[in-house]
Amino acid sequence: MIFICRHDPFGLGLPVYLLDRVLCQTGDIKSAGDYIIYLNGAYKGDDDYGRLMADFHQVNYRDMHFPELAEGVRFFKEDEGGRENMCDAVKEYGREQREIAEKSANVNAVKVLMTKFQFSLTEAMNELHIQGKAREAVEEELKKEKVS
Repeated sequence: MIFICRHDPFGLGLPVYLLDRVLCQTGDIKSAGDYIIYLNGAYKGDDDYGRLMADFHQVNYRDMHFPELAEGVRFFKEDEGGRENMCDAVKEYGREQREIAEKSANVNAVKVLMTKFQFSLTEAMNELHIQGKAREAVEEELKKEKVS
């Protein structure tokens, strides 16, 4: 996962921060090969990272350092097809984020009913009126977490 920040997220002046996973109870690093990368949007170095951050802040694609990025910005700003693609992509992203949030809320609510009120999984989902694909998603997530 990559986060492009407007500021320096850790205040160390570095262009890039690479985070690994740590088991909080022991402090042991448990790398799964997936990292969280933060790009410091405030970085202004005279290197590729600095030029990339400058391009991200650039309003006019003609003034960008990286031609590939400039072409992408031009396409999404000036081509009718690009604007349509961007609108569709933003709508799809919003839909996906809504589904993720709903699933998380459902899972948490089911866990509360199961833990606090000793409901079974089926009873909890029935009480919350979770049906169809949402029900399947909750069951799948709770199986992953080994909650039954």
